[in-house]
Amino acid sequence: MSDLSESSGHPELLVAEPLVRTEIKIGYARVSSGGQKLDRQIDALTAAGCRKIFADKKSGKSTLRPELKACRAFLDAGDALVVPSLDRYGRSLQDLINMIAELRERGIRFTSLHENLDTTTPGGRLVFHVFAALACHGHDHSTESGAPSAIAARQRSTWPVTSSMNQHMIS
Repeated sequence: MSDLSESSGHPELLVAEPLVRTEIKIGYARVSSGGQKLDRQIDALTAAGCRKIFADKKSGKSTLRPELKACRAFLDAGDALVVPSLDRYGRSLQDLINMIAELRERGIRFTSLHENLDTTTPGGRLVFHVFAALACHGHDHSTESGAPSAIAARQRSTWPVTSSMNQHMIS
């Protein structure tokens, strides 16, 4: 398994959770436009036990998300960042991989409610590692616009399988 993590460029993805856990959960929510409401996301984050919630009304494609920047600055080692779903946090699969790896380096746990992904569990780390492998494969074999469609497909509980993916999985 270490060969896979090294080849993905993120050998730390499968390591155990941070030694110090504060049990503090910080939430981040986002809607794409001012006309959309954050209520459902904030309710879900509150129900998950988040003590503080940051929320942006910006497109996920925008790198200028002030509340995300404030949220990341607010987090301390041992805290957990909780998001309603992966597409609310990252702009692409590769972006998610990079952002979650940066949290991991800082000793911050990550949980996505919709996908039931928790990087403090062995299963959560494995799923995240699979995401990293898919991102590397996708980067080599498709356009960057393929990552958002993969995230959207995951939310529908189906993954698009291309002929190149079938060939890669067989070999």
